[in-house]
Order: sequence, then C-alpha cells, then structure tokens
Amino acid sequence: MAEKVREDEANWKDKFALYFKLVVEAPRNDIFMQQAVKRIGADELFIVLQTLRDWMDWWDEQGGGSSSKNSEPAGVPKFVHVIEFANIFLDVHFPTLILESSMHELVQALRERVQQELQMCSDMEELRGVLDLFYRKDLARKAAPANKTRPSDAPQNELSKYRKELKGKFGGEQGVPQYRVEIFQF
Repeated sequence: MAEKVREDEANWKDKFALYFKLVVEAPRNDIFMQQAVKRIGADELFIVLQTLRDWMDWWDEQGGGSSSKNSEPAGVPKFVHVIEFANIFLDVHFPTLILESSMHELVQALRERVQQELQMCSDMEELRGVLDLFYRKDLARKAAPANKTRPSDAPQNELSKYRKELKGKFGGEQGVPQYRVEIFQF
C-alpha cells in the first residue's frame, strides 16, 4: 500500500507542471480565480510558486522573458501567462508569504526576477519615445509616394480646385491664411 502511494506521488510530481500549465493558459475570470487560489494552503503554495519561478528561469535562459520571440515548449506556458498567474498568487497570499519563513528565500528569488523584468520594461519604454519619431518619419516616407500616385482619390470640390490653382500656396503674401466661408449644399 505504501509503495502505491509513493508511485502515485511520483506520477503526480511528473505531471504537475503539465496540468498546471493547462490551468495557467486557460481562459479565466480573475475574480473566480482569486477565490479558488485562496483555498490553496502554504505547503501547496510553495510548490506552485516554485514551479512559476522555474518557468521564469527557463524563459530567462531561453531568450529573455517577455521580450522572447521563441515559442514555448510543451511544458512551459507563455511568459505573459506566467507573470499574470504569479501576480494573482502573490496578491491573494501576501500575508502567508510574509508570515511563512520557509517561503522567504523563494519570495526573494521571485522579487529579483520581477525587478529584472521591470527594469527591462522601463528601458524599453524609454526607447519607445526615441524610436517613435523614426517610426512616424518612416510611415510618412512610405505614404508620400502612395499619395502622389493616386491623385484621382482626392476629393474634387471648390476648395481642392482652388488649391490646385494656387499650387499649394494657401494664404496671403505674408503667409497668413485667408479665411473664407464654404457653403455646403445638402
């Protein structure tokens, strides 16, 4: 009987990551998930957080967490799902994590990993502002030939005819725009 229990434990230990991956990647309602996560005890919480940390470490080794372009293997969920699920567990079990001294080392490792990700995200956010200018210029450059090749798409009303006559020189001699009233016929 004791051997059967040990065999079941070994089978469960091998399959836990696979079943947990299915739960992590399944569509969920966060309110109901938080209620379900509250029922997990401290001993089970340690196993779950250790699995989440192992997945984060795997993504770190394989190409950098949230910035990774690699596809996930059969046993590791996408990094975004791992982070979201870890967030739920940390929110719900915050008092347990503080009071349970056996989890302090694991929580410290998770904190360091999350801090690395936050630093990388803030660095990428700083680059967005710099690169956005180049991106907009590139879009304008690509759109300019398209606008020149299709003049028939432009609306043909009195204002566009007037612009053609002035050849883009809208305004007076000093560059101050001339205001006019347009009458729309319905």
